[in-house]
Amino acid sequence: MQGFESAMTELMDTVATLGAMVAVANVPDVTSPPFFTTVGPGLAAGFIAGGIPYPLSYEKGTDDLSTGIATGSATTTDMLNGNVLLLLTGSGYTGEIGKPSGKWYRDFAAMKGITVDQLLATVPLVDTTQAFGFHPQNPWPSALILDADEIAMARAATNAYNQLIAAKATEKGFALFDANAFMSSIVANGGVSTQGYFFTASYVEGGMFSLDGVHLSNAGYAAIANKFIDAINAKYGVSIAPVLIRNVLGFAPVKKMNAADMKYDLRSLSGLLEMTGGKIW
Repeated sequence: MQGFESAMTELMDTVATLGAMVAVANVPDVTSPPFFTTVGPGLAAGFIAGGIPYPLSYEKGTDDLSTGIATGSATTTDMLNGNVLLLLTGSGYTGEIGKPSGKWYRDFAAMKGITVDQLLATVPLVDTTQAFGFHPQNPWPSALILDADEIAMARAATNAYNQLIAAKATEKGFALFDANAFMSSIVANGGVSTQGYFFTASYVEGGMFSLDGVHLSNAGYAAIANKFIDAINAKYGVSIAPVLIRNVLGFAPVKKMNAADMKYDLRSLSGLLEMTGGKIW
C-alpha cells in the first residue's frame, strides 16, 4: 500500500503541473468479472441436478501448490452465493471432479517444465487415485479458487486503494469516475443500458467483457470511455461528445434494447447533437 501511495502521489503531482483537464478512475472489485463468477454457479447447479451430496474439497493457500491437501470445503450454497470463487481457468477441470484424476497435476507440471513425478514428489500426500475435488488427498487446487479469506483480502485492498485515489483526486481537483460502483452496479442490477444497447457481466454473451473474462470488450471499453467523458463534462463544464458504441461494437454479443425501453438523457448527448447540427435549448 505504501508503494502504491507514493507512486500515485508522484504521478498526480506531475500531471497536476500540466494545467490540463484530468480524470482518474478508482479500482473495480477484482472479484466481479466473469473470470471469477462463471464456473462456481455452474458447478453448483450440476451438483444439485445430479443429487451430489458432497461439498467441493479444496486446498487453501496463496500459492499455486501449497500442501496438496484439502483444508477447505465449499457447499453448493457457497458456490452459488459467491462465498468462494472458482476461476475460469478451472473450467477445464470440472469434468474431472469425482474421478481418480491427476489431470491438473500433469498440466501444471508441463507448464513448469518438469515431470509429473517431480511435481508430486513435492506434495507426497497427494493421491490422484482418489476422487478429484471430493477426497482431501486429491483436492481442487488453490490455484483455481479464491476462498472467503482471499476474497476479503482483495476487497479490503480495493477499498484502501479507492479511498486514497478519491482523496488525492479531490486534493488535486481532478474529475473522478467511480469505476468500482459502475462495474458493481452491472453485476447487482443484472446489466446496464447505454445508447440502445444492454450490457451484462455474463461470460461470452454479456458483451461487456472479452473472452478472457477479465478484460473488457471493445464495446465495454467504449462504455467506460463514456463514463470518463461524463466525469470530465460534469467537472469542467465542457461538452465532449460520447463515443458511439455502434462504431466499435464489432461482433460483441450485446443485446439491442426495444425502442419502448430506451430512456435518453438528451443533455448528456448535447455535444454529439451539436456536432451533427442540432442543439438543445
